[in-house]
Amino acid sequence: MRIFGGFGRVLRMAGGLVAALPFLIFGIWVGPGAADDQVPLYLNAVGDRPVMAGTAIRRGESLLVPLGALRRLGADVAFDGGSKLVVMELRRGNPMVSFDVPLEGLRLTARGNPVSGDVFMDIRGFEPVLGIAMAAVDDGVMLYRLNSLGELKDLPSPLNSPLEHPFSLVWDPLYRTDPHLDPSFPSVSVVSPSWFKVRPDGEVEFTGRLSYVEGAHRLGVRVWPLVHNGFDPGATKAFLNDPTAVNRAVGRIVAYCSLLGLDGINLDFENMDPADKDAYSAFVRAVAERLRPLGLKTSVDVTVESTSAFWSRCYDRRALGEAADYVMVMTYDEHWGKSPVAGSVASLPWVQRGLEGLLRSVPGDKLLLGLPFYTRVWEESPSGGGVKVRSKALSMGTAESKVQENQAQVRWLEEAGQFYAEYLRDGKRYRIWLEEERSLGLKASLVPRYGLAGVAAWRRGFERPEVWGAIHNSMGAAAVRGGMSTIQ
Repeated sequence: MRIFGGFGRVLRMAGGLVAALPFLIFGIWVGPGAADDQVPLYLNAVGDRPVMAGTAIRRGESLLVPLGALRRLGADVAFDGGSKLVVMELRRGNPMVSFDVPLEGLRLTARGNPVSGDVFMDIRGFEPVLGIAMAAVDDGVMLYRLNSLGELKDLPSPLNSPLEHPFSLVWDPLYRTDPHLDPSFPSVSVVSPSWFKVRPDGEVEFTGRLSYVEGAHRLGVRVWPLVHNGFDPGATKAFLNDPTAVNRAVGRIVAYCSLLGLDGINLDFENMDPADKDAYSAFVRAVAERLRPLGLKTSVDVTVESTSAFWSRCYDRRALGEAADYVMVMTYDEHWGKSPVAGSVASLPWVQRGLEGLLRSVPGDKLLLGLPFYTRVWEESPSGGGVKVRSKALSMGTAESKVQENQAQVRWLEEAGQFYAEYLRDGKRYRIWLEEERSLGLKASLVPRYGLAGVAAWRRGFERPEVWGAIHNSMGAAAVRGGMSTIQ
């Protein structure tokens, strides 16, 4: 946990008095579930006396500060009303950062928080970029200009323990609660919050927070945030075919990893022109070559092989497997949301075929098997002499509730490796291929069978808590949280 400003830093207060102010460890200010807390904000520019500058907001272990106060201390910040992000500019030669800054400078972003007509940003993790440090005082918080990077104590850093195989990863698209404050946080080795989006010009938008990384690290969980392309083929083509943009994005990713103490990155580019697959492989290779010397992992997501041009043939899986440390195969959406026929999201034979196809290009010890924590309820209704099909994605809990509410008939499908439920209502037939402990355990058993690195589950919050024990038991691996096995 970072300690801001150190203990017993002496500041010259108004009237010429020198006071040794009691500084606190920031993480203990607000307990789990605490609401936003507005506190007095003081500024202490070099050679000046501290001045009152309005209020800051404590939100859990984050500190939100108005942009105007940051500018008064010399920070180069602006609010982009379109993206709702705060943009920070970092000039080359800045002595406060340990990573290389390109000649053009470095532009980073953070989530903007409009509050009462002003815009606030969480400054934790970005102190070197802003050139600002913080310290707690009796009734609030003090910001002051940094003179050297050494003034920041306990800078964020990755976990240094080895990543044992097989391991489990879960994608977290919402990241509402910091992991250590969430009793339901799963016993996994890696979490991947959806934090980064690459724009056509190579700028990388960031919407996460340092406190999430720190919370995961307290549990012994690594953080590999997801980097996506917005699933926009045109924007992706413009990016991948612009060397300046690619170099810019790689530099931004390295900077975020360094500032936030990340353990790796998960690249999730989808819906791309097959003509750009070599350029995408080169981008993945460039990211991995910059992160590997730092001890950080690069992982990449791919679909199951199919005839779809923009969703499957856009990947050179062999090249991606050679470039990245890990490859996640998305073995789900066998029957996608707009499928003309009802069916399973991930039947066991389909998953196994997809896995075997990928193993021809990627070594098993680099592969993570994708597991769906969702299913679909299919509605079939008569239409023009045929059947009209519609579907809706459901979490495990919602699917179970629908089965119970409608007193659906449930039976085990041996060939699919999962339970199947069906019921009639208002002249329509509803069908659900369920995912639960047994079906996911069967899929996870493919990990030791094929010598895979582990599993990657989409997504956190859709599962029932019991599934993790079944998954880890089937993999033959103990779930690790803070170094302790959770399987008895």
